[in-house]
Amino acid sequence: MREWFHRRKIFCAAAVILLLIVYLWPISLGSRIPASEPLVITWVEMRVIPPLEGEVTSTLNNEAATYRLESGTEERTEFQALMEGYTIHRTWRTPFPANSLGDSNGAFLHISWENGDDVVLFVTGFTGPILLDDHIYRLGYLNQHLSLDMQDHVSAFLSHCTPVSANES
Repeated sequence: MREWFHRRKIFCAAAVILLLIVYLWPISLGSRIPASEPLVITWVEMRVIPPLEGEVTSTLNNEAATYRLESGTEERTEFQALMEGYTIHRTWRTPFPANSLGDSNGAFLHISWENGDDVVLFVTGFTGPILLDDHIYRLGYLNQHLSLDMQDHVSAFLSHCTPVSANES
C-alpha cells in the first residue's frame, strides 16, 4: 500500500511539472503567423467622444482601416519581424474553443491568412488575451504594459503602410 502511494505521488508530481512546462513554455507569435502567406490586417480604432453640453450620452466613433501585406515584400518582412518580437503563452482557456475575446482597450487588431481551405484568424483587443485559431492565448507572462507596447508598435508600423480600404462609423 505504501508503494502505491509513493508511485501516485511521483506520477502526480510529474504530471504537474509537465503541465507547468506546457503552459509556461513561450511561443513566438511570429512562428504562428506563416511568413509565406499574404496577410489581411484590419485595424479598428474605437474612440469615445464625450457628451456635448446639455447632452447625457457619449458617442462611439469607430475608425477601421484594412491593409494587405503580400508575402516577399519589405513591409511583410518587417511585420513578421515585429510579430516575432512577442511571445504568447497558453492559458487555462487555451484547450477550449472560443468565439470572441470580450473587452478591448480602445483598438482591435485582426490579422487573417489562408491555410489551405481555411482562414486562420488572429485577434487582439490589446488587453492581454489573444484569439488565435479559435483558442485563447495570453501575450507575455505578466503583460502589464506589453500589450500596450504591442499596440503602439503595430500602430506605428501601419501608419507607414497604405490601406486598401478605410471607413469611419
